[in-house]
Amino acid sequence: VLKRRIHTYEKHKHRLEANYGTIKECKAVLISEMISDQEDEYDADNDECDKFFDELDNIRNNNSKAKNRHFKPIKKGSRTLKTSHSAN
Repeated sequence: VLKRRIHTYEKHKHRLEANYGTIKECKAVLISEMISDQEDEYDADNDECDKFFDELDNIRNNNSKAKNRHFKPIKKGSRTLKTSHSAN
């Protein structure tokens, strides 16, 4: 999940920064997660960070092109294969 978030952040940096204005705190959290490789270490009470991470996950989940590039399902219409492979 962490690597996916980092990748998504790098890819959609400009859009995220436009949506959240200054998200230095969230970026710092992302970097600290990256260094410590410990998820859920950030302050759970921080709504901005929660929104930021939700947005990261949403971008990733809604980006079907990225999904198909990384996870090639056997059958095109098979959602279960895609979701099981992309679960983490």
